Amino acid sequence: MDNGYTIKRASTFTGHDGYGVECVLLNPEGRKVGVCVDDGWGGGYQYHDFTEEDRASLEDFCKALPTWQYDGEQLPTTSDMYVERLAADWLDAKAEKKWITNKTRREVLFRLVGMEEGRYQGVVRSFKVSDKAATMAEETRIVEFIQDKYGEKVECIVGLRSRDDIVA
Repeated sequence: MDNGYTIKRASTFTGHDGYGVECVLLNPEGRKVGVCVDDGWGGGYQYHDFTEEDRASLEDFCKALPTWQYDGEQLPTTSDMYVERLAADWLDAKAEKKWITNKTRREVLFRLVGMEEGRYQGVVRSFKVSDKAATMAEETRIVEFIQDKYGEKVECIVGLRSRDDIVA
């Protein structure tokens, strides 16, 4: 999104008026500044464990971000909007990682240049991923097959259990 604040950890829960979110916010230097909570009872975020300086720094950072167009009106980016977007992106990435982990128990996934983001093609494994030696040999064969067949068109290969250097 930008080189600003990041989320270290986030979780969701059911609140009174919908789903709530709790996340740990890190400043641009990577230091924890506090916990942001949307309690699911309506209203904005609550900022726990923030010092006044950290809260002011977050507000100043958000004021410098581009405005949003809504219903023909330019609106400033508020800290609530910014934290909501960060948390949503973090949770989406977590869900995609979980999906890839589950899907790659039986397949090695890859994406070609020009494919829609989040879409993958797969090559079915012939060994269980619990057999490490066979998995490494099988994955080497699969990677060579993908590279031979598609060459430079391969954007990324994900879900290799034995070769951390290739996992995207």
